[in-house]
Amino acid sequence: MCLKKDSDLIGIPVRIVVGKDAEHGKIEWIERGASNKETIHITEASKRILDIQALVSRKI
Repeated sequence: MCLKKDSDLIGIPVRIVVGKDAEHGKIEWIERGASNKETIHITEASKRILDIQALVSRKI
């Protein structure tokens, strides 16, 4: 299990919360350092994760 402190230490830029809306295909998306939470569809989350992965890959 990855706790909030752990995710900051290993550089994960977002926190994804799977809660009661998951049955409707929605999750909470919280970016590190931001105070707002977004409820988005899992397909949007997948796109955002791939965008982050591509960005990180270019920096390596």
